[in-house]
Formats: sequence, C-alpha cells, structure tokens
Amino acid sequence: MSGSRPPQQFARSMTTDLYSALCRRHAVARRRGAVGARRSVIRKIATCEPADGVVEASVVVHHEGRVRAIAVRISGVDGRWLITAFELG
Repeated sequence: MSGSRPPQQFARSMTTDLYSALCRRHAVARRRGAVGARRSVIRKIATCEPADGVVEASVVVHHEGRVRAIAVRISGVDGRWLITAFELG
C-alpha cells in the first residue's frame, strides 16, 4: 500500500477490482514519493473462519508514525487463495 512493491506481484492473489484499486494506490504513492519508504510493522493479527474455505482477518499495522487497521477476506478459489475484500482504515 505504500508503493514499495510493484502491484504486479499481487495480481494473481486478488480479484480484478481489488488489483485495479491497488494499482491506483501505487500510482498515488509514487507521485507522493513514498516508494522505498520505511516498511510497516504488524502489531496484531486476528483471524476467523466464517465459512469453509473463507478466512477473514483484521490486522493492526504501525506505519510512519501512524497506526492503521486492515480488514481482509481471503477465499479458496480453484485450489488457491484469493483476496476478495480489502479495507484500509
């Protein structure tokens, strides 16, 4: 999300809509000069399995002096995991 990795690295791991949003966010990060910024530190992860083949996780991340929350839903599709929802707060 900070632009430190190319979005193509995640193309196979997420839905088309989420990948498009990630590409837009990466472009914004590059314009702001954020590429190569310090890495984020994960403070806490909580997961649950609301249905068979579905994992939901909430992640607390410390990045550049701010604490952010991430919510993600990962579904098993065709024998692989696919990110189907992603929210950054």
